[in-house]
Amino acid sequence: MNTPLPPSITLAGKRLKVVYKDLGNNLGFYEHDKGEIQLHTCYKDKGSPEAWLTLQHEMVHASLAIGGVSFVLNEEAEEAVVRNIEQLLIPALWEL
Repeated sequence: MNTPLPPSITLAGKRLKVVYKDLGNNLGFYEHDKGEIQLHTCYKDKGSPEAWLTLQHEMVHASLAIGGVSFVLNEEAEEAVVRNIEQLLIPALWEL
C-alpha cells in the first residue's frame, strides 16, 4: 500500500489532525489535549505500510483516550492493550 496518509481522521465523531514532528526514537504519539496524532517526520509524504501501521497504532491509543479507558490504565497496560488490538484483533477482522 502506497496510499498517502490522510491529513486528518475522524474517530468517535472527533476530528484528529495527523501532523509530522521530530519525535526522536518514537515513531508516533497521540496528543489527546491537542487532538493530534503525531507521526515521525520520516513518514511525511509517505504511504508506506509502516506509516499506515503506525497511524493505526496511534488511532488505537486515541480510541482508548477518547473512550476514557486510557485514564484507568498505566502506560505499560495501555501499550499491552494497544498491541493486542492492533496485532490480534484487527488482522482477524481483515480475514472475515
